[in-house]
Amino acid sequence: MLDIHTFYDEMFEANFLGKTWSTQFQEIFGEQSRFVLCILDEHHAKKIWPTFEREHFTPRIPDESVIPVFLDETKFVGIPQDLIGMRFKYDPGDPAWRKRVDDEIIVKLIDKLT
Repeated sequence: MLDIHTFYDEMFEANFLGKTWSTQFQEIFGEQSRFVLCILDEHHAKKIWPTFEREHFTPRIPDESVIPVFLDETKFVGIPQDLIGMRFKYDPGDPAWRKRVDDEIIVKLIDKLT
């Protein structure tokens, strides 16, 4: 079993009360994380909050620690077109989509981490 620590901001909101997100994201996406997994799609591109997060993790692209999962063909400023990531087409009508996530994303991430 892998001992993997993850950060998802909604899970830790109470921990950050009174702090600035810019400082926290710099620490989380900078010094405290080995890799940054970013799930990118048109919705991510349109929202302000994910744009703020991208500003903090894109400087890590040159050191090969940003792992993108592309859900569609949306282009992102600061993320090179040739950055190798995973492509996943989510189909809510596909009853096997969760197994596809395991097969197409999770197994690759485990390989990367081990």
